Amino acid sequence: MGHSDTSPGEKPIFECFTNNTISKIELYGWNPYVSHTQCTEPNKIIHLDTWNLQEGGFLRKFPLFSYQIPNTLHGCPLRVTALELQPFLIAQNTNGTTTFTGFDQRIIHLISQMVNMSIEYRGTLPGNRIEIRMNALRDLLVGTTDMISGGYILHIALMPFADPLMSYMENTVKWYVPCGTPIPRIEKISQMFKLNVWLMVVVQIILSVIFMSNISKRTSKLSGDKGSLNVSSTIFVVLSILLGVSITKVPFSIPQRILFISLIWYAFALSTIFQSLFTSILVDPGYYDQIRILDELIASEFIYYCDDNIDDFMNFTTPEYYNKVKLERRRVYESEFYYVSYFENNNAVLVGFHIFYSTL
Repeated sequence: MGHSDTSPGEKPIFECFTNNTISKIELYGWNPYVSHTQCTEPNKIIHLDTWNLQEGGFLRKFPLFSYQIPNTLHGCPLRVTALELQPFLIAQNTNGTTTFTGFDQRIIHLISQMVNMSIEYRGTLPGNRIEIRMNALRDLLVGTTDMISGGYILHIALMPFADPLMSYMENTVKWYVPCGTPIPRIEKISQMFKLNVWLMVVVQIILSVIFMSNISKRTSKLSGDKGSLNVSSTIFVVLSILLGVSITKVPFSIPQRILFISLIWYAFALSTIFQSLFTSILVDPGYYDQIRILDELIASEFIYYCDDNIDDFMNFTTPEYYNKVKLERRRVYESEFYYVSYFENNNAVLVGFHIFYSTL
């Protein structure tokens, strides 16, 4: 005696029970999608062949797996669990009748036209976005639905339970962080040269005053000139050279002139660099560095304003990535305030999606 039990589209599977008194095994099967009344339910069992245990062969020698699912399915229903999510499936209620539009609806409608199937949209148990999708997967596993539609993610953990269709849209998670703020001009000017450069300029001024004053005194003693430069006059001369203004008295001795010309060259080079940088700072002082990589975001003190649906989606799809971000979280329960928080706070970060579409 033979027994057969198959699922739609599969070849018959037979379980045979024999003992010493049985001489033959009868094999039975069924063919799905034969007509609009015989779709996926095994309601018409047919006798395939008989296996002779003594001679070891089939009596009719009928090919057991000759039947193939036809290209036309005779209007048999395709049960689709509809998960409403724009722009994939958009529900429209007209006079108590719910219809769907969207990307997934167009694809399903195209497939149903090609294979001559009717579409039956079904719902699932309520819950949040994650719970609804898990309930839909359970319906698919127990056989109460044939397809899940409505923005179901392509996740490696779901591969052992269901076969995905061709992906036509890709979502990339993007962090939206505050833009770099302008740097104050005073702060930028103070950072124009490093501290050691400013110290060297001060040391240069002090040494120049000391050397020029001593040279002036020594020269006046040797020449008897009483119009030598004192300390205050020397400070005035050195500062005038650095600032690029004229002086009241030109040094006459050769050592003074050598030191004087050296200071002019030094002041000219320093003032040229300073004026160029100073002019560029006045025009555009620049901005503070903006966060560009995830490690910089994790090390920052920003506040993550999170939407429940997006936050749960990230935790469900990539838990390792989600747990890596240790920012302070603040829940935003109204979607319109989700983006308002980003513009009202200079320390707020948000999560969004960058969507790519491909041509099927």
